Amino acid sequence: MTNIRLRESQERILAYEGGLMGISAVPGSGKTFTLSHLAAKLVLESDLAFDQEVLIVTFSNVAADNFSARIGKILSSKGIMEGIGYKVRTLHGLASDIIRERPDLAGLSNDFSIIDESESTEILKDLVQYQMLQEPEIFDSFVSESFRIKNNPRKVETELRDEIYHVVSRFIKTAKDHLLSADQVQTLIDNAETPSSLLLICQKIYQAYQAALNYRGALDFDDLIRLAWMSLHNDEELLKSLQYRWPYILEDEAQDSSLVQEAILTLLTSKEKNWVRVGDPNQAINESFTNADPRLLREFIKRADVQREELPESGRSCPQIISLANTLNEWSQYYHPNPITRDALSHPLIERTKPGDPQQNPECNSPAIDLQNKRFSSDLEIDFLIADIKQWLEEHPDDTLAVLAPINKRVAKLADDFDKARIPVVQALMRNPENTRISAGAIYRLLRSLQEPSDPTLLSSAFKVLFRQYQDDEKVWLVVEKCVRYIKMQKAVETLLYNESPEFLVEFEDMYEEELANDFMNHFIHTMRRWHKATVLPLDQTIITIAQDLSLDPVELATIHKISQLVKQILNNQPEWNINEVINELKEIAKNNRAFFSFNDAEDGFDPDLHKGKVVVATYHKAKGLEWDKVYLSSLNNFDFPSALPEDYFISERQIFVEPRNRQAEIRAELLSLIDPTQPAYVPGVATMIDRNDVARERIRLLYVGITRAKKSLTGSFNTGRYGNQSEALAIKEIRERWQDEN
Repeated sequence: MTNIRLRESQERILAYEGGLMGISAVPGSGKTFTLSHLAAKLVLESDLAFDQEVLIVTFSNVAADNFSARIGKILSSKGIMEGIGYKVRTLHGLASDIIRERPDLAGLSNDFSIIDESESTEILKDLVQYQMLQEPEIFDSFVSESFRIKNNPRKVETELRDEIYHVVSRFIKTAKDHLLSADQVQTLIDNAETPSSLLLICQKIYQAYQAALNYRGALDFDDLIRLAWMSLHNDEELLKSLQYRWPYILEDEAQDSSLVQEAILTLLTSKEKNWVRVGDPNQAINESFTNADPRLLREFIKRADVQREELPESGRSCPQIISLANTLNEWSQYYHPNPITRDALSHPLIERTKPGDPQQNPECNSPAIDLQNKRFSSDLEIDFLIADIKQWLEEHPDDTLAVLAPINKRVAKLADDFDKARIPVVQALMRNPENTRISAGAIYRLLRSLQEPSDPTLLSSAFKVLFRQYQDDEKVWLVVEKCVRYIKMQKAVETLLYNESPEFLVEFEDMYEEELANDFMNHFIHTMRRWHKATVLPLDQTIITIAQDLSLDPVELATIHKISQLVKQILNNQPEWNINEVINELKEIAKNNRAFFSFNDAEDGFDPDLHKGKVVVATYHKAKGLEWDKVYLSSLNNFDFPSALPEDYFISERQIFVEPRNRQAEIRAELLSLIDPTQPAYVPGVATMIDRNDVARERIRLLYVGITRAKKSLTGSFNTGRYGNQSEALAIKEIRERWQDEN
């Protein structure tokens, strides 16, 4: 450890020899660096037996790989073989390890499987659709008459299905986080006086969902964690053996811990009590869609038996951006007009690095902070971003740059408009990786051409898809583009495709181009004829037929096969849908408005430095853990960043329902009232009001995350929304005025 330069705060942490420790780390403070060196120190200096390890638990596979590489490098520099004396696991990986020690304890066979989130979602949505068909009168009773009048039946059905899916998903996650099987929940309901019809529907689907998993011999991620805890709790010998194997446990991203995660790690550390928890409660932004509870880490750090430490220094951002983040922190703690939400952020404030630190704070670019207070419409905000980004890239062509938006739909809109404005854009960090979007887009364009075979524009698009493997060859692609223009000019497509001796009236510069164009056109004509014949097949088989003629790598081939299965599933579940409606679903996947199964998680390790001079578009959530020279924060209005004040809007309170409450919060509260009878009885509507404050807290933290992504310059803007009735987020208004006064 003598070869590295440490900050005082890091030295205190690396002096750790055992016991409980809780560490609050600000953004960019080097927590991965510190935790890696602590793990290496424990391997080198603690008295580990040959069959013992330091266990590091982290959030994602990419983070686990990063820790493994860092720790291995440190140990190899000391003459210790990589991989010896430590283990790095995600929580799900750790749970799987625990269960596989004794699968019989969880009632599983040795060959049990684990389904990923996309497959779990697919199963659950199918079951929601089935239940809607079985009991239409109950589901109809959930829909408000005003919503039904304003929308066509198809939209009512689609939106209701999606909303019920989210409610059921929250119900199941809550049950499993409290270690309750479907049968145990049923017992609670049987003893309840007046369970709501929505609760009963959720329980039916929970039971059916678990039956579907059992049929597959599979577990979902929530089951994995629940059954791991049960295995430890029910088998003292297993618990003792794992406590011996892992005498030290280091937990990363502890602000995103759930009840069950904390319970598992509490059991594993209950003997030696050597547990270090590192996280930033101010970056807890996953509460809305996971079982994460940021209060758990805060309460742990406050315990009398826990050594409290901080990593307050950060070399990521320039001084003005640090000042702005600290202004938000202090305003939210002491001056927020809603006192209930004043605990959203907490100390420590971010400190600049000291002279001589190996990571000096960068100098700010001008302007360092530009928080716009203009009332843009949704489209005008994009126009502003386009103009400002173009100017910025002209002046800073080698900078990394990101534009953040609250939801994927807005991100997709931004990416499309930037692309049309000829801004180099990277549509990354979204729900569907790039290879999935490309595959879905290719199949969408080909199917559109087959559906409208007389449209020359669609036919030319199909031509480009068929020969897209040549787009990196400038000379060949020039021939492709000439053929595309020729196809677009055709007034009678059928003559082009079915004339026995077609003539290609295209001007070429040399014989090579002419021969290549003739080869391309002949191949294209024969391929299109074959695809036209394939349209008599079911749509999923048509897609497979098309795929056989495309130049595909193994990932694309597997993805397109999965797309064909999705199409088959859609037509089975919605037999009334026409082909155009199904094809449009592929368009939504390509545009990233629909989540879809991915065979490639490489983008989890996204590196902004690989995209200098381009614009990365992402959600605020996906940007966590990353940093850019220039960051644009968009949609900073009181809809996307509410403060739980009377004038705010809440997207979770859906107008589709008879009473526009937050049904996810309501179902969770009703279930919790059954789980813990000592709590006050469930009263409809109360959970919605409580959740408004929870959302406001999380959105303040989300804003804090957004600000701290920027290294040298930050620009913020807001729009007035679809109906022009949204205003600037209160937090932005306040911190702009306070920061200007201070600077």
